[in-house]
Amino acid sequence: MEHLQQIGGGRVIAATGVILAALYLLWAYQRVFHGPQNPEDEPTKDLTNWERLTLLPLIVAIVFLGIYPKPMLDRIEPAVDKLVSHIEETIEDGSFTEPVPTTQNRTSFSDLLKQTHESHSYDKHGDSHHDNHHDHESDHKQGSHSGDHE
Repeated sequence: MEHLQQIGGGRVIAATGVILAALYLLWAYQRVFHGPQNPEDEPTKDLTNWERLTLLPLIVAIVFLGIYPKPMLDRIEPAVDKLVSHIEETIEDGSFTEPVPTTQNRTSFSDLLKQTHESHSYDKHGDSHHDNHHDHESDHKQGSHSGDHE
């Protein structure tokens, strides 16, 4: 019990949650990919040889770059080096500035929904109409014909 207090109860709960999540994902994977076959899927066929052939270059590229990535890394290295040196210069000459946090000005999703709801009026059928004036001529120019011209 003393050991539990040393490592913190929150960590134990978090670790238990991770383990339970992994077990759930394995259980779901087993049911989805290894469960009984759906009879409705019987007519579905595997890939044809032509379809397999079209995937072959992609498979070869993935395996080759996984085993021997040096050609790709050599190709992008000059651009990466230039970017890194630019960032280092920016930091060294003092022109780098910390970003200004914008969390004070954020609007929650529920507030956005309220604003949207308040900016619309609804007729007796529940159809939404903007309260602000709408330019119907722009609708004609864009090809929109709603039929509810005032």
